[in-house]
Amino acid sequence: MSESAIKAKLIDFLLSQPLQSKLVIANEMVFADGSRRADLVLITNAIQAFEIKSEKDNLDKLPEQLADYEKYFQSVYVVCHRKHLQNIRKINKKFGILLATNDGIISIRKATYRKRIKPIFLLGHLDRNTLLGILRLTDSTRRPKGYISINELRTYLCGKLEYKFLYDAVKEYLSTKYERSNDQFLSERGAITIEDDLLLLSKTQQTITM
Repeated sequence: MSESAIKAKLIDFLLSQPLQSKLVIANEMVFADGSRRADLVLITNAIQAFEIKSEKDNLDKLPEQLADYEKYFQSVYVVCHRKHLQNIRKINKKFGILLATNDGIISIRKATYRKRIKPIFLLGHLDRNTLLGILRLTDSTRRPKGYISINELRTYLCGKLEYKFLYDAVKEYLSTKYERSNDQFLSERGAITIEDDLLLLSKTQQTITM
């Protein structure tokens, strides 16, 4: 089973679950300053990431991938072919495991949920313009002067604003960024997701005015 076939089954599995808030799906979401790409991210009342390992994949880089996933997301799942199941179980118990079969997705282990993401990593989901917009909400007399790098912006804002405000800003940013492609996908897919439907989840970037 290919990665795209697994992804289609994963989406159907996620859409079948009861949700407490609107669901937004982000496909191939870049994070960690462009060094990582999450196969699928689910934005609801939490920010969850999914890494897919098909039969043709190897697991050599998976521990490093998961270490970065755990910094940026509240829960992380590996969605794998049965070939990898036993080896994936051995890595650590913080992430969840979903098994991809021809009949659908089977939940093997629930992921550890983190209520808080470290603010410096949380703000890593925001682009520079959005960070500058948030900066304008802080006390103008105490803001850094001159050019501010993106890392300096993150560090400064971490110490000036409450976590809930930052978390809500990140969720709003991500939801808005992927909302258009998500809504198009949900309106145009059929009763089940097929691989061609994944093209509808192409990234649509919008900016948030803070």
